[in-house]
Amino acid sequence: MSPDQPATLAAWLRTRTDEQLGALLVARPDVARPAPSDVVGLATRLAVPVSVDRALDELDAATLQVLDAVLLSPTDGVPRTELPGLLPGVPVEAIDAAVETLATRALLWGDDELHAPEPVRRAVRYPAGLGRRAADLRVPLPRDLPAVLADLAPDERTVLERLSGDRPVGHLPDSTAGSLSPARRLLQAGLLARIDAVNVELPREIGLALRGDQPLGPPRVRPEPEVSRREPAVVDRQAAGAALEVIGRVSDVLTALEEEPAGLLRSGGLGVRDQKRLAKELHVSEGDIAFLVEVAHSAGLLDVGGAQRDEWLPTRAYDAWREQDLADRWAVLADGWLTSVRLISLVGQRDVAGKAVNVLSPDVVRQTAPVLRRSALSVLAEFPPGQGLVAPELVALLRWRTPRRADR
Repeated sequence: MSPDQPATLAAWLRTRTDEQLGALLVARPDVARPAPSDVVGLATRLAVPVSVDRALDELDAATLQVLDAVLLSPTDGVPRTELPGLLPGVPVEAIDAAVETLATRALLWGDDELHAPEPVRRAVRYPAGLGRRAADLRVPLPRDLPAVLADLAPDERTVLERLSGDRPVGHLPDSTAGSLSPARRLLQAGLLARIDAVNVELPREIGLALRGDQPLGPPRVRPEPEVSRREPAVVDRQAAGAALEVIGRVSDVLTALEEEPAGLLRSGGLGVRDQKRLAKELHVSEGDIAFLVEVAHSAGLLDVGGAQRDEWLPTRAYDAWREQDLADRWAVLADGWLTSVRLISLVGQRDVAGKAVNVLSPDVVRQTAPVLRRSALSVLAEFPPGQGLVAPELVALLRWRTPRRADR
């Protein structure tokens, strides 16, 4: 490192302008409250794991690939001018934009030479989907690795190629009678590392050898989804009709529960028997009942009550809600759904024990649910009226925009 270059993140922060520091606090608002007293305090807050994870979760796939290039460098710092060579096929302007985004958030620091703070390195456990170094995994690599890989049996090669993709960790299957599974043969040959009783990890050097001339994987370019088009006036009429239908059906559900409350399960939630009863009374599917009940609960119109507090009953807020005009009633439902930490789509699915998840069960709580909803709506809001995406196209775009949230 040049002697005139900052040696630490805190020293680099001292070189930033007021505008740049302001942009950092806007991009990572959690480190701004209360106001840090100096750059050392700011650097300390920037290193908090929760803050780092939150900042990384907001990055798109292209920006994360540039970060991966820095994280995988054999040295601590990477000259900025070397990044295009490390990412062939990625436009220079995309690399520059990614570096600017990362530097603004202090996920990289430095000007001519880029460095990743240690908390960022810990947060990105498998940069570019590659495992840890063989030395860190305590696996001695073969002296002639290319020759060993060339001599692998097809089923063994398939296992390694799968692990050299996006995730280098896999499950170690049981061996069949009289023969070892391909993964166990690879483990014996020192081409996989055991990380616990049932999982193995592919050493980074082997993953790089299998990837060939694309060590960081193919360029992660923004997908260009096929845009669906509808007449805006037709969309508005259909949306208004759907909103009115939801308001009416939520009212029907709450009226039915007012007349005959549903019991509270010992494990929490509403029982299948009550769900079936409501579906039969209102002539809708059980899935629709799950949605309507969950929306009513999220809007504060349904909760546990009764003499023993063991029944699901309309709340006092319901009395005020049904006196409001239609627009205000819709706003209450929409706001409750948007801010709810419950993922309604999990109702009816099987939990880890194989049991179906009940309506209003605590098992559907996901703290990231509001962020996921806003992400999807933000993408759709970027299109002009009458244009949008079908569900698979929307999911693909969301996976690119926030890949760290993709599995959630």
